[in-house]
Amino acid sequence: MTADPTAAGSAGGTADETAGVVPDRVDAATGQGGLLRGRRAVITGGANGIGAAIVKRFAAAGAIGVVLDLPAAVAAIEPPPGWYGVEVDVRDEASMAAA
Repeated sequence: MTADPTAAGSAGGTADETAGVVPDRVDAATGQGGLLRGRRAVITGGANGIGAAIVKRFAAAGAIGVVLDLPAAVAAIEPPPGWYGVEVDVRDEASMAAA
C-alpha cells in the first residue's frame, strides 16, 4: 500500500500540503487557494483558541464563512477576508433566533 504524500501527518509533502493547503491551487485574483476554495463554513467559538485556529486554516485553504462567538469575543477580532463575525450565544435559543 502506497502512502498518500498529501495526507495529514504523512512523511511526504510540504507542511502546507500536510495541513490541507495545496499551494499550487492559489487563485491569483483573490490570493486564496487550497482544498476549500469556494466552500462556506460556520465556526462556533471561532474568535479564540481552537475555533480561531480552525478559522485561520479554513481561510488559508480558501473557505469563506462566519465566526460565531460571544459578543465580547467577536468585538475583539478582525475576521479574515470573506469572513464575518456574528455575536451570538449558541447555548441560547433566543440568541440564535436573533442572529
